[in-house]
Amino acid sequence: MRNYLLPVPRSVLPGIALPGSVLPGSAAFGHAGAAQARLRFSSALSLRAEGPVSANLLGDALRRVQHALARHAHPDAPPFTLQLRVEEADGELPRLGMDESYALRLDDSGAQLSARNHLGLLWALRALCQCLDAAVLHALAIDDAPRFPWRGVMLDPARRFLPLPSLLQALEAMSALRMNVLHLHLSDDQGFRLASKRFPLLGELGGAGQCYSHDDIHRLVDAAAARGIRVVPELDMPGHCQSWLVAYPELAPEGQAWTLRTPFGIGRASLDPTRERTYEFIAELVAEVCSLFPDDHVHIGGDEVHPKAWQGIPHIDAFMAANALPDQRALQHRFTLRVCAILESLGRKAVAWDEVLGHPSPGSHALPANLVVQAWRCAAARDCALARGHDVLLSSAYYLDLSYASATHYAVDPGAPAATLAAWEDGLGALPGFAPVRKTLVTFHRWMRDEVQRSAPGAAASEVHANEHPEGAPQPGRLLGGEGCLWGELVDATVLPQRLISRLPALAERLWSEAEACDPRDLEDRLQHVVPAVFAAAGAEVDPVAQLCALRPETAWMQPVRALVGLLEPLKWYARLLGDDVLASRAMGEPDPPNRPYDTSTRLDRLVDMLAPESLPARRWLTAFAAWRSAPTREGAAALRPLLDAALIACDVVQRAPAAAAERDVLLPLARRVAELASAARRRLDGAAASAIDLVPAPPVGGMFIVIEDALLAWLREDGAA
Repeated sequence: MRNYLLPVPRSVLPGIALPGSVLPGSAAFGHAGAAQARLRFSSALSLRAEGPVSANLLGDALRRVQHALARHAHPDAPPFTLQLRVEEADGELPRLGMDESYALRLDDSGAQLSARNHLGLLWALRALCQCLDAAVLHALAIDDAPRFPWRGVMLDPARRFLPLPSLLQALEAMSALRMNVLHLHLSDDQGFRLASKRFPLLGELGGAGQCYSHDDIHRLVDAAAARGIRVVPELDMPGHCQSWLVAYPELAPEGQAWTLRTPFGIGRASLDPTRERTYEFIAELVAEVCSLFPDDHVHIGGDEVHPKAWQGIPHIDAFMAANALPDQRALQHRFTLRVCAILESLGRKAVAWDEVLGHPSPGSHALPANLVVQAWRCAAARDCALARGHDVLLSSAYYLDLSYASATHYAVDPGAPAATLAAWEDGLGALPGFAPVRKTLVTFHRWMRDEVQRSAPGAAASEVHANEHPEGAPQPGRLLGGEGCLWGELVDATVLPQRLISRLPALAERLWSEAEACDPRDLEDRLQHVVPAVFAAAGAEVDPVAQLCALRPETAWMQPVRALVGLLEPLKWYARLLGDDVLASRAMGEPDPPNRPYDTSTRLDRLVDMLAPESLPARRWLTAFAAWRSAPTREGAAALRPLLDAALIACDVVQRAPAAAAERDVLLPLARRVAELASAARRRLDGAAASAIDLVPAPPVGGMFIVIEDALLAWLREDGAA
């Protein structure tokens, strides 16, 4: 059953009567129960409740249990008795800091679930569904609680609008893995996505009509609460706000006409932080937002204000001189203080990106201690915020839009020392799929760490250690957890499931499970079962070829080439978003050229857009290949051949396809290279001399690379193929 449990619980016993705890990842976990009798049940469900159990709060969760029973029912087996016990009644909205612990007992009568409140009981029901989906069901006992209270996902409908059904689909996937915060980036230069009744032009002009109505938000918040999820809205300010200025240009430092920004990147648009009308506008807008989103926290952005946003503007220069503000960081600090005060007056707390840590001017007030800092640039920002007394979310290692493998995100513990995270960043370039960005990657991360040190002096030395807290210094903050950030430059409603759902399991386990549960091989094994299950729970298409064919019927000829597509992944980091010209310029230390391959008008309807960030079949084959190489056996070699044979057949289909077939021009060079690799590997596995091939890795094509190429070339080089 262990292959179906993700995130792994804190304690799992292979039978209720057995003493002690078994750590997930150990030999006992998953094997001790193998000798026990299999449990079988019919689809009949008998429900018993103790305490203030609310059917209204748990209705959807109970229906999921019923469906899981029906999928694996044995008609001649006894009914399943589900006993629920909750200790205390609570409101219908999840809150930060609620007790999320639960206990689950599974035996031949059914299951007994207990928790302090409905939120814990909801997670117990989710864990029960995973157990019931196991191929073999045994008695067990689970006692569980999350490591971190904030386990979030940030979605970005501002750059590319995500309709409400897409958000509801994301909630279902998140809840299946016990993620509990949806952070919505509602405004940016490319769009304002909330239909404001107080300022209607924000949605009409700033959102070009693509925005969420008040009814949409009510539905979203209610659906999230029913799944144990809080919704935290973000209005990004004072930068990234061109959509605000399209609607209300008087908020800008200088009067001019604005249009929605179509390129991505950092624009110069900003709010005027010196005029009282700006803060009056923000106060009214934020009050409306708070009336829609009941959570205690509101995200105020604060990131990437253009370094020249306020330069050379006479009234701003005069304001800074009159208030002894030495630079733009000090001016932004003053702005942040005002916005935090507005939220405080509304009974809310601010969350902001780590740029708000910029060093304030002498004599200015410190940021309020209850401001939560989201560390996105590096772990030094996390540690600086903790040292200054702020609670912190880590996101720098969990950018889900960069198409990293699950193991890459999984390698980073949210509480790891900053030096460990820096080493992780510097080592990314050696991983598959990073070849086009290796020259710029290390430089970028080091520049980012230097930038944090410049903007928040002392950050590099601010790591908080227990028992090393100087007397009189602010009490260190708490690491609340983290958020995976899925920025929207390359994500629309069509590709959202592939970009999000396949990334969630590794992140969910890092934020829920104990730090010791970090075996990447163990994770890989469970992903084979869990990822398809979460796609199914969300009602999403897991097959990229099927998704592409549904979107573009002219690609139907690709149905037989799944084995080839399964060996491809999109390039990592920002390789696709930036493009070759920008990457080359950055590698030379030159300014970025003006044009990039993507903007808001670029359609995301190609094969590379549909590809999963990580191909589970290819990764599974690589694991088997590595095991065979370390201990070659005839059986191991036989297990490797089917994928190679299927790939050869798919490559032949591509090469025989009509020249005008959609996507063939991109697939053809990849198919030829895969055919070379598979043929050479097949011959070597059969004990014959490998056919001569180029042992230099092929360049990526169409933003895609061949996942198994590096491993096969290393093997063929050792065997002297030429």
